[in-house]
Amino acid sequence: MTDAALALENAAWRRAFLNAGEQVLCVMPRTVAGEAIATHPLWHEIRTMVEGSDCIVDGRTLLGSSELALGGRSHDQEAVETVALPTAIRDWKISPDLVSAREQESATSLETLFGCPFKWAVQYQARIQESPLLDVADNNRLKGNLSHAVIADLVTGPALTDEAAIREKAEALIARYLPRVATPFLMAGRTGDREDVRCNTVEAAVALYKILQNSGLSVVGAEQRHTGSLDDQTNLIGYIDLQLETTDGNPAIIDLKWTNRDRYREEEIAEGCPVQLATYSHLLKGKYPAGMPPAGYFMLKQQRLLAATAEPFPKFSHVPGSDLATVWHAIVTTYADALARLRNGNVTAAGVEAETANGADATADAENIRLEPPCRFCAYGHLCGQKELR
Repeated sequence: MTDAALALENAAWRRAFLNAGEQVLCVMPRTVAGEAIATHPLWHEIRTMVEGSDCIVDGRTLLGSSELALGGRSHDQEAVETVALPTAIRDWKISPDLVSAREQESATSLETLFGCPFKWAVQYQARIQESPLLDVADNNRLKGNLSHAVIADLVTGPALTDEAAIREKAEALIARYLPRVATPFLMAGRTGDREDVRCNTVEAAVALYKILQNSGLSVVGAEQRHTGSLDDQTNLIGYIDLQLETTDGNPAIIDLKWTNRDRYREEEIAEGCPVQLATYSHLLKGKYPAGMPPAGYFMLKQQRLLAATAEPFPKFSHVPGSDLATVWHAIVTTYADALARLRNGNVTAAGVEAETANGADATADAENIRLEPPCRFCAYGHLCGQKELR
């Protein structure tokens, strides 16, 4: 550091003292969070001027009396009763019938309900929302938004068969959408993120094109809105990433996902609980003579298709474990059971461990959909107590 920079730093330290009108109260802790800390350099200069005076007080002597005299002022001290912090609560009781069925649900809201009824009740019934400023997309979510936009534009545009043409078109679309969809990646220091989404999106485009060509599938729509019914009083809405069509004119579905690992989605299909795939398949059921249209997840970063059904997708992409008609039946049953418990005043914060819970865990039907609580991405952890207040 240069002499000029040191002089500026020293002047900044003195500024608070020089601007004081009457007196300055300085606190010099010996430790912070249990660790000894060095004395501030300015203290050495001050101490030579006040050494031997009564203006230096050992803070430990101030705690032993009922009256505190400091800085020419006196204050009465009273012992404060120690109060334990609230503990995490798994099972909440509310007034019966306070929760009611919503007019409309989606695959996302159903996953929220099945994963954590507490989050669903707080978000959709109490309508407690975090600030939009705290919900700005970044990192994986931002990469997913950009990759979605590029892939959707690419596969719905003029047909491409040459790999070089696919790569060239994908690069051009990334350049077009990057300033619109993922502006933070243009900032200094974000080269790594920018290259990550660029390389993986281009490779995903090539891999997806090959899968579609080898399976005889064509894209008839991207991000299209579809509506249906969940039960007699609840509508269902969904935006299908890629609506496909076989050579026989039958529909198929691919949902695009950007995650660092594809294990969770693979396990979801293997364990018979791909809520999004079954929901989207149900929405297109009327267009498929055999019942539930086939569906799968295309993992953009891994360039891998995870299909819940074998046909018409490549055999190597099939993940056994899910019959979409059975999954949809389980969704309807799970929704009815979860809503009935909420209407009875029982709200479960699924992310709170049962052994630390206040009350008994709600009993769920063995055939119901069971999803991992969404605690990693939940904004309500401080309300249920799953996240500690610091």
